[in-house]
Amino acid sequence: MNMSLHAFLKKMSGITTNEEILYGNPKIRNKRPMCDCHQRHIHRRAKAEVIKRLGGASSLWILPSHIHDFELLHSEIRSLIGNIPGIGNLTIYDVAVRLGAKYNILPKNYVYLHAGPMVSAKHLEKIGRITLTRPLSPCVPTTDFSSIYSMFSSPTAFDIESDLCTRKNEILKLV
Repeated sequence: MNMSLHAFLKKMSGITTNEEILYGNPKIRNKRPMCDCHQRHIHRRAKAEVIKRLGGASSLWILPSHIHDFELLHSEIRSLIGNIPGIGNLTIYDVAVRLGAKYNILPKNYVYLHAGPMVSAKHLEKIGRITLTRPLSPCVPTTDFSSIYSMFSSPTAFDIESDLCTRKNEILKLV
């Protein structure tokens, strides 16, 4: 698998503001405002609106007390920023998973499939390697992937999503 959950949590530990959720940690990047690879094509106005709705550039979004799992966090972020023109499933997931890392709330029971991982998952289903129980949903139970990830010791939903995303080209070559 690629970036481990441990490495991701370490990377996210330095993030302290909403602006850094989209642009990354300047202490790590040494550049600003350089977006990470997922957010680089989003229009500046859309990113500014995301940051505004999260509470402003210099603060960090405060986790509401009713949110105790990633599914609720993801839903809350979707309702907060999902209707901003130019913001799609990938940005919603990235914002939720980065905030979740800060608050120790990560995906457990579901793999969130944005564009790249969705292509990989659909191909794996087409060639008979997996069966998606919710084929049109961007939120798929981790158990749907147990047959192909059984060789790993307890892969997390984060690990599966990350693998489906970064290995998409390899996966598409499978027959």
